[in-house]
Amino acid sequence: MKKRVAIDASALLPTTTSAPETGIRRVTRDFLRALEQRELPFEVLLFGQKLRRPHLREMGFCFSTRQLYLPRWGAFDWWRERLPIVEWMCRYDLFHALGNYAAIRRPEKAIVTVYDAIFLASPEPTLCHAVEAARIPPLARRCRAIVTPSQASKADIVNYIGVPEERVHVIPLGVRHDLFRPVEDAALLPTVLKRQFGLSTSYFIQVSCSLGRKNSRLLLESFSQLAERERDVDLVFVWRNPPTEMLELCEKRGLSSRVHFVQEVNDEDLRLLYCGATALVFPSSYEGFGLPVLEAMACGTPVVTTRVSSLPEVGGEAAVYIDAPDRDALVEAMTSIYQSSEKRDALKKRGIERASQFTWDKHVDRMVQLYQWCLKG
Repeated sequence: MKKRVAIDASALLPTTTSAPETGIRRVTRDFLRALEQRELPFEVLLFGQKLRRPHLREMGFCFSTRQLYLPRWGAFDWWRERLPIVEWMCRYDLFHALGNYAAIRRPEKAIVTVYDAIFLASPEPTLCHAVEAARIPPLARRCRAIVTPSQASKADIVNYIGVPEERVHVIPLGVRHDLFRPVEDAALLPTVLKRQFGLSTSYFIQVSCSLGRKNSRLLLESFSQLAERERDVDLVFVWRNPPTEMLELCEKRGLSSRVHFVQEVNDEDLRLLYCGATALVFPSSYEGFGLPVLEAMACGTPVVTTRVSSLPEVGGEAAVYIDAPDRDALVEAMTSIYQSSEKRDALKKRGIERASQFTWDKHVDRMVQLYQWCLKG
């Protein structure tokens, strides 16, 4: 009889119907789609917890599913940690918590993917990091193995959580090259961008925005300085519900017509926005991986980012780096790309080559090896 690996796919079950797409949800979906293409030496079962729809069984995966029809509240986690509820439902030999944490009775039979240690290394009060700091370390210290997508995250997990290095396995994420790729007919792209998003000139773009570590305000201030001498370039934030502070700053600087907030995009829209951009600007202070950098490079879009945490591991020699989030350095980097088509062409070529090294097939290979190792142990 094959052994069974239960994978926590709760990230695919948003808490509300209006919940925005998250990085963990995208990674979970792409990983599972790649995994189901394999002939596996073990059985895979998907587990999720949510009171109402959507249901895991309706998402089209080839794997069997089990869903615990309870809200994802802390009180129910308390019971899941003390009673073998998930163990009884799934009858697993190995459990994989894909979303940093799962309430389970037997952590020693679990792998946990911890994407970063920002909740300890650089916590932000608006992101429930205090809750994560209380929940994740105890599970991480007791589980069978930890997976993380970068060497930088591994170093932080070892340092801040206090687990042995050999228990933390670095497995980089992949990118969907069937989706994030250069456009086939670049001549038609300006027309599409104007029709769908009202963009009629060159633009820089930032995705995954925030007033915290993503430094979106710093980018806006940098663009304000650049815009004084470069009249034919705009700035696009892909940002659901941008804060009033950003809108007011745009108006104060006289940039309301040159700064665009695109609030609702699907993956194909995002690809078009990447492909049309002069560059992705990603001046983050901390990342566990940096998926937007990888997606942009796969689309052939130049990248400006910071030489901090995991970002150099993703960008390699294919990105333009600033040493730290700094306005003058950011303006200089953006200007150098905007003013040189030769530089943009070179970055496009290097970016596509760099992104080709990150695939979901490679990720699945490494994960399957780890599953087998844990099952034998």
